[in-house]
Amino acid sequence: PCRFVIGQADIQTPINRELAWNMLGDGLASAREKLNRKQDANSYRFSLLGASDHESAGAQQDLLDAFGSVLSETERGWSEKQLETIRLWDRFSGDVDKVAEARSVSKRSVYYTLESAGWDDYQGRRAALQSYLRQCVSP
Repeated sequence: PCRFVIGQADIQTPINRELAWNMLGDGLASAREKLNRKQDANSYRFSLLGASDHESAGAQQDLLDAFGSVLSETERGWSEKQLETIRLWDRFSGDVDKVAEARSVSKRSVYYTLESAGWDDYQGRRAALQSYLRQCVSP
């Protein structure tokens, strides 16, 4: 499984594209600490610079962690057939004819596989998360 951190940072040292590990600044230590939590099954981790008050920052982090957990749980539940259909759906920009041809199945089978994977709900949750993150980072 892959895990990553989506976050904000105030980098206070020169950017080193070869060895980012030694860069310092607000947010980077938090991101590293979240990545090091290897027992956490959540693939999506967030490290945003503080909200206007500590209580808001905690609530914001709880909400983001919950969103990440839901997305991670959904992804872990996908079968190999669902994953292949989703990969092809993405590759062919939702062209059901091309996906059906690549999988040698009917168009109805493609739609059924996406439905059983909860694809529309998943996409809606990701869109909501992206919208929320845009609001969090807007000046």
